[in-house]
Amino acid sequence: LLHHPHIMRAAQESIDVVCGLRPPSFEDREKLPYIEALIKEMMRWGSGVPAGIPHVASEVDGSVYYREYTIPKGTVFFDNIWSVLIQTRDPSVYTSPEVFDPTRFLDESGKLLPATPDTRLDLLRFGHGRRVCPGKGFAVNGLFIAITYLLWAFTLEWRIDDAGQ
Repeated sequence: LLHHPHIMRAAQESIDVVCGLRPPSFEDREKLPYIEALIKEMMRWGSGVPAGIPHVASEVDGSVYYREYTIPKGTVFFDNIWSVLIQTRDPSVYTSPEVFDPTRFLDESGKLLPATPDTRLDLLRFGHGRRVCPGKGFAVNGLFIAITYLLWAFTLEWRIDDAGQ
């Protein structure tokens, strides 16, 4: 957010309208679509980790075959998270994918757009299908309250040293 102060200000203004001087709470979530969109954009923008969680090749009848590769049963491997998240930088999916823009998840009236089920891109980093992270809801709730509370209580800015840097 320090790289995008106008986005931070927009988020703070939305929190101020809903919460005023009282601290934000989970009950405010539906009234803060810009914060929800901000979280989705943060999740789309980049990975917090270089690789996914470890998996074990576990085919019952022996090795796992992927393309021309044989992965012996019991082999531990990691997903290349960037190969999955490359979809989040696809211009056929997102307009101006290299631009950090939470409003891509909002309609013209500022309401949160529904998730796109055919692409499963909203919050993709938590996985999808039967292997979706069981802590996804907990993590997203934590992000919501942490970001909302931080932006309600503080205005973040770059520190300028004596040399003007």
